[in-house]
Amino acid sequence: MRRPARGEIRTGREARSEFGESLEPEAADQETLGSSILFTSRRHPEPMPFRPPRWARKITKEHLRLRRIGSWEYGYWWIEWGGNKDTIRGNELIRFELLSIVMDVWDYIKNSGEHPDSANWALDWAGMMPGKRGSRRVVGGQAAGTAAAMCLAAGITPRQLAADPKRVASLQQALLRDDQTIKGVSYRREAEGRLIGLVSVSDNYQRLRRHRFEAVTARAIRIHVKATQGDEAARIFEVRCYR
Repeated sequence: MRRPARGEIRTGREARSEFGESLEPEAADQETLGSSILFTSRRHPEPMPFRPPRWARKITKEHLRLRRIGSWEYGYWWIEWGGNKDTIRGNELIRFELLSIVMDVWDYIKNSGEHPDSANWALDWAGMMPGKRGSRRVVGGQAAGTAAAMCLAAGITPRQLAADPKRVASLQQALLRDDQTIKGVSYRREAEGRLIGLVSVSDNYQRLRRHRFEAVTARAIRIHVKATQGDEAARIFEVRCYR
C-alpha cells in the first residue's frame, strides 16, 4: 500500500521525547508487538493421547505461572512471539516458533497431570497464519480501507475527516457494521432516518436473557460482547428471535 501511495512508514517504537509519551523507551528501537497463533480442540467419547513433535518447545508450569488455563476449547491469545523480529520479513520464522509453542502448550495440558479432564480432548485445528499485533505504520495524513473510501466519496482529506465529529461517528458505525470492534462504541441501526440501539445490557451474569424491543426488519443480528465476569472468553450458545 505504501509504495503506490508514496507514504512514509515507521516500524518499532519512537523515543519518549519525540511525542512526549512517558511509556515509550528513552531511545527509539525496533521492538513491536508480537504475533499469535490460536488453536481449537474437541472432546471425544474416548481418551485421545497426544505426543508432541520433536521440534516442539518444552513448556513447564513455571512458564505458565502467570497464565490461567481454565478451558482449552479455544486458546490462547497469550501465545505470543516475535516482538523483537521483523514481523513482515520474518513471518515464516515467527509462524514456526508459534507452532512449536502451541504444540507444547497442548502437550502440557494433556500430559503434565495438571489437567486430567483433558484426557478425551484432541487438537482440532491450529492456525497457520500468525495474527500480527504490530508491523508498519503509515505516517502523515494517510487513510486506508473504509476511511479512504469515505474521503474519496466526500472529496476531503483524512485530516478533514478526523476533525469532523459527525464524519468520525459515521466512519465508526460503518466499521462496526463490517464486523470491526471499537472499544466504548456500540453499533446502532438506522430506522426511519434515525440511528437507534436495540438492546444494551451491563453486569449480565444470567445464563438466559430475554429482551423485548420494537419489531424491526433485519437481515442479521449482531451481538457485541464488551466484557466478561472475569473469564477469558464469552460464549453465546443460542439466539432465538420471535415476533
